[in-house]
Parts: sequence; C-alpha cells; structure tokens
Amino acid sequence: MSLTTKTLQEIQQLLISNLLMSVNTGQTDIKKQIDPTLKNSMIGGIVSSLSAGFDDNNQLLKEILKQLFPQTATGDYLKFWGQMRGLSIKSSSKASGYIDFTGTATTEVPTGSILQKSDGTEYETLSTATISTQSINITSLTRIGATAIATTANNHNLATGLEVIIAGANQTAYNITASIIVISNTQFSFTVANAPTTPATGTINATATFGRVAVICRTNGTVGNLGSGSQLELVSPIEDVDDFAIATYEGIFAGFDAETEDEYRTRVLQAWSNNTSNFTDVGIEIFLKNTITAITRVWVYDATPSAGYVSIYFVNDNELSILPNSTQIAQAKAIIVDKQTGIKPANTDDAMVLVYSPTPYYVDFTFSSLSPNTPAMKLAITERLTDYFRSAEVSLGKDIKQDTFKNVIFSAIDEAGNSPIFTLSLPSADIDVASNELPILRNITF
Repeated sequence: MSLTTKTLQEIQQLLISNLLMSVNTGQTDIKKQIDPTLKNSMIGGIVSSLSAGFDDNNQLLKEILKQLFPQTATGDYLKFWGQMRGLSIKSSSKASGYIDFTGTATTEVPTGSILQKSDGTEYETLSTATISTQSINITSLTRIGATAIATTANNHNLATGLEVIIAGANQTAYNITASIIVISNTQFSFTVANAPTTPATGTINATATFGRVAVICRTNGTVGNLGSGSQLELVSPIEDVDDFAIATYEGIFAGFDAETEDEYRTRVLQAWSNNTSNFTDVGIEIFLKNTITAITRVWVYDATPSAGYVSIYFVNDNELSILPNSTQIAQAKAIIVDKQTGIKPANTDDAMVLVYSPTPYYVDFTFSSLSPNTPAMKLAITERLTDYFRSAEVSLGKDIKQDTFKNVIFSAIDEAGNSPIFTLSLPSADIDVASNELPILRNITF
C-alpha cells in the first residue's frame, strides 16, 4: 500500500495559488494585493514555512504507513511484528567442535592454545588435551574392493588423516598401519591390499596416539565452520606436539552470521501467513525452521507410532554434519513443548511429542569409468551430488530411482562446459530406503 502526496514544490504552488485567490480576488488596490513569489517577502516566507511543515507531515504519514505492515516495516517496528509471533532477529554465533592433536604420548596441550586455518581465522582450545595412546575395539571389519570399513561399538573420536594401527585380524592383510578416512562417529575406512576375506575375523582393535579437545572459533560467523578432516595449525608451536590438529567427524560447526533485516522479514511474513499456533504438519515445520537457525528440512508424522503421538524428524543442511545430535534434538523438543512459547496444545502430553534424527542410509558412488577424467569434472560431479543430497528433492523414507541420480550426475558441468560420460558400479540399482531413513551421500570414488 502506498500513500500519494504532493511534492514540496506542489504544496508551495498550491498555497501560493490559494493565497492569491483568497486575498487578491476583487482587490482593486494594488497596494493591498500580495505576491508570495517576491524574494525575501514576509508572505513568501510564511508560504515556505507552511509548505515545509505540510511536507514533513506527509513524510511522517508515509513512514507510519510503511511501519503499519510487516512487508515494509523496518527496525524496531519490524521487531514488533516478529515478537508478536515469538520471533527475534538471530544473532551471529561462533563455530565450535572437536579436534585431535597428535604427538608424543603424555604431552599436554594447554587450555587456550591458539590455532588458525589457512585464511588466518583463529580458534582456541577450551580445555587441556593430553595426548595418549588409545585402543579402540572394532566390532566388525568388512571390505569393498580395496577399501576396508571398520565399525566400533562407541564413538571412536578419530579424525580423517590419523595414522591408526589395525591388529588382531586373523586375515593378516588387515593388520597394518594406515591413514584413515572417518565415515561416521562409529566407522572409518582405510585401504587394504591383497583382497583378504570379508568380513574379517578375530579380536580386532585399532590403536592411535592422539588427544581430543573442544575448540571454539574466536570470530563469529560462518567463517569459522570447518569440515571433517580439516586441519588447523598451532600459532605457537608446542614441544612434542605436531603443528597441525585435525577436525573430527562432525567438524567445527554452528557458526552463523547475524541475520539480515530482509532475512528476518522473510521469517516474519512466513509466520504471519501461516497459523503456526496450530499443531499441524505445516505449523510444526514452519515453527522449527523459524526458531532454530540451522534446521532446513523437517518431516512430521501424525499418529506415529500410534494415535495421539506425533513423530518429528529434522536435519541441519547448513551444518557440516547434517544429522542433529542429542543436544539439538533435545533443544528442538523443548522449544515445541514450552508452555509459554511452544506450539504444543495443552491437552497433548509432552511424552507424546517424539523428536528424532533420521536414520542415515549412506550412499556411496563408485565410477568405473569417467570422461573427461579430470579434476575439474570430478569436482563438478562432487558438488552436484552434494547439493542434490542436501536438497528438498531428497526426503525421509523416499526412494531414489537410478535414473534420477544418474540425471543428477549428467547435469554436472565442469569449468570448460563439458558434461560427463560415465559408468557407475555403485549404486547399481535404485536406492531403496525405509520409512525412517534418509539417503545421505558418503563416499565418491573415481
């Protein structure tokens, strides 16, 4: 909605015309007539002052009209519209996570040790880390081609790039010292030769010398986010500690830039255009997305697992590990059931609101042939598949047809404008998932 008003010049001309008409009409004595256009005349000054006052009032009316609607409101007025829906502007935050130090066993890395990544962004340790030799029980060890995949009973705390000693397998080809790739908090892979029998047998364990410690970025914003296996360098070397530490599986995440006013307005308008106070699929989805910064995809199942219950799943596509951890799941539920600001009806028991992380269905892609087989094409395919698996096209419990993921790869264009010609050995069929499973891209092997 807009308010049409006259310009300052139009107001002045209107006042002049009205004055001339009301004072000079019928006045035959020229000395008693007025001329507001005369420079430095009193009546001209009055006209200019009145015109400026009317123009100020018009501008104020326009501003009031602008702030009356969330589509155009700014500043505190926009905040008012948001607060009526329980929304506030999201502030920036610092990324945090865990890293592994390596070096000589028993060496300590002090609290407050400063590290940096290649662009100079700094991080500091939040506690003392003691490097020690740790033994990790491997519950299963399987092989696909030349890749061995180890599964552990608990979080192994390892990081991609660590040197790990594998021992205890009856098939001796597995018993090696290897640089690992972390697949999940309970899985890692390494390269093995001579095609040993799979699965491996025996009492198998992994041994590595490292110290795990929490770190936080010293700068707010997304600049602090790092992926699994990223390296940070000590600003000041520590004796018997390697200069580089490595981010563990979940990376260093949850660094967010401050929300802009336009981004905030989008959330406010979305909240006002939907009745989020209703405990509906759409209401829950919008409420969670508006309330928790990182949430990007939400799935709501009514009457699941039985009548009266609601099961809610979500992921954080903007984080390096998209699956929410237990803290984030608890936070989401607490926000939903909060008696003051939540959306759960009073007659629904808190225990009947179930919030979960999707069960991951990891998908590996193995190319048996690729043309052009160049770094640029591999990067284009990797980026295209990554974007696809983090998009709304990939949904909880939804199968992915073979034609679909092949078309995703075909749509990759390298920097020279080439499209790929390829053959896949994995996946070799449709990707079929269970109702609570979400397809997640894991490894791409060219």
